[in-house]
Amino acid sequence: MRRVGRRIRSSLPLFVAAGLLWLLMANIMGASASYFDSEQTAARFSAFTSSRWMQTNRTDFILDTRVSTDIDRQPGSVVLSGRTEFIYGFRGASTRTFWRYNTTTATWSALANAPSALRDEGGALACDGNRYIYAIHGGNREFWRYDITTNSWTSLANTPRNVRLGGGLGFDGKNSLYALQGDSANGFWRYNITANSWTVLPTTPSPVGDGGCLICDQKGFVYVVQGDGLRAFWGYNVTSNAWSALTQVPYPVDYGGAISYDGIYNIYLVVGGSTAYFLRYNTSQNAWSVLQSVPRAVSYGGSLAFYYPGALYAFSGGGTTRYYRYDLTSGTWSAATSAPGNVNRGGALASGPLLLSRSGTITSITFDTKKSGCKVQGLFWNEVLASGTDITFEMRASDTLASGAPSGPWISLGGTSPVTSGFPSGRYIQWRATLITGNNHLSPVLQEVRVYYA
Repeated sequence: MRRVGRRIRSSLPLFVAAGLLWLLMANIMGASASYFDSEQTAARFSAFTSSRWMQTNRTDFILDTRVSTDIDRQPGSVVLSGRTEFIYGFRGASTRTFWRYNTTTATWSALANAPSALRDEGGALACDGNRYIYAIHGGNREFWRYDITTNSWTSLANTPRNVRLGGGLGFDGKNSLYALQGDSANGFWRYNITANSWTVLPTTPSPVGDGGCLICDQKGFVYVVQGDGLRAFWGYNVTSNAWSALTQVPYPVDYGGAISYDGIYNIYLVVGGSTAYFLRYNTSQNAWSVLQSVPRAVSYGGSLAFYYPGALYAFSGGGTTRYYRYDLTSGTWSAATSAPGNVNRGGALASGPLLLSRSGTITSITFDTKKSGCKVQGLFWNEVLASGTDITFEMRASDTLASGAPSGPWISLGGTSPVTSGFPSGRYIQWRATLITGNNHLSPVLQEVRVYYA
């Protein structure tokens, strides 16, 4: 089930409203004209009313009342709220050990062993946000997939070349993973999940070595730290298929260097190299900040994973069990439950899928049209629906207020945009959207809401 609401952008005087309203209804019934989602295309279609109330970005949505919904995980959109339930990790240290850390109970559990022992640097993990954890072995070309639901591993197509010393892996939020070869080489590749195949991409600007790491922002950019005791930091533009140099890291990055991303604007980096430096990079400002250092120095097997909504977890590595939690609000580190075994070369962490609320609502502010008996003529919204998800709308309106909201009852308007009839009338208008999912890892996305009135 998938619907995408269409955006109407321009407006016309009221004296043409009736004619255009008829044309609009004809289109809804199957005529050839169509609507366009302006967040995806620049095309326009004439509106049928002279007044519009629109909510389209975080500044708008932050004023609304939210229950089990989130406006920060996908800035500019509304999604179901959730949290990272599990962090997954390789022990490395020449073992096949694979663990899961429960962020609620702060406990570790052993999962099915990896297909072969991780004896070298370059091991890396990445989650697809739903069901699978993808893994580069390191030290060879082996590439695997772990199924969260069946607790089992599958071997996939080998990487184009051996991965070692700075190998990295990241998911683009769609159907691809990006990987670094490391090993003081320039190799950079894309893995197509559906086709189970690799593509060789333009090489990194310089060779990537120990401590090199990679993260995808899931918005069309891949960020890469060179490592090997150097400070270089690059961005790869997926659309233009080209690299660019970004602001250098404040400190040289070496063995144990690890990277993570908060899903919004900030990248976090553990410098490694037996140092405790911890940094934040703002993607919109192209600038680094120095944060509170990790409690102990990070060495081989050092790893970092983001916990949504507001923390990071880190292995210190170096043959220790040290495991730490960084709170984004307070900006401080604390000791987390130690790993069940010593973490060393080949150690890696990855955030698991978000555990989402099954349903949630966002209720708009009360909008004053400044006209008694105001008639609503249309409700439009932009949405992206994954399989098993939906968004439905209600509206209420009246000429009087009760506790700051329209005193009239809520009227159900269904879940198909646009809606052009069945509206309540009144000076004060308010809408409420209900987001639902049948899959704890998939959320519907509400991008924009528009109300036309006269």
